[in-house]
Amino acid sequence: MNTSQDQNASRVILKDGRSRIADWPHTSSHLTVGDRVEIPQDISATIPGFLTEGTVSRVEFDTATGGWSIEVEVGCPVAESQRPVIILNASRIDESQRAEVEAHLRKRVDYPIFDWEDSYESSPVLRIHDHGANLQEKLPQLRSEILKMLKVSPELSVI
Repeated sequence: MNTSQDQNASRVILKDGRSRIADWPHTSSHLTVGDRVEIPQDISATIPGFLTEGTVSRVEFDTATGGWSIEVEVGCPVAESQRPVIILNASRIDESQRAEVEAHLRKRVDYPIFDWEDSYESSPVLRIHDHGANLQEKLPQLRSEILKMLKVSPELSVI
């Protein structure tokens, strides 16, 4: 496979810790760990408050696409110890819907950190550690919104 095919199939995956925030195709020079990457303006506009560039943290060859998978860590203006942690129920949210759920919660909660736990509880959102952000009152509403999403998403994926 030639170099231009490799570059065309390459994707930059923007991450905030363990969570995937966004991704986009990468067609310019080959990136290595430690390189700085500017986040495209259209992506940056969807994640207000985060830095506009990130650092390459991992580069892997994707045998399925024949291109590179480039993970980029983006900085957050709020210290990790001050950010709300949302614990989501991995047993109730299908893996194919997790990115959609995280994206929805990012719109409702500033700078969340996501953690996934297997639980027999029926709720998709198990707990929120809000570090004084008073999110406990939002918890029932967030649970309700996620439940609605989970009922609609499988039907939409068939269309």
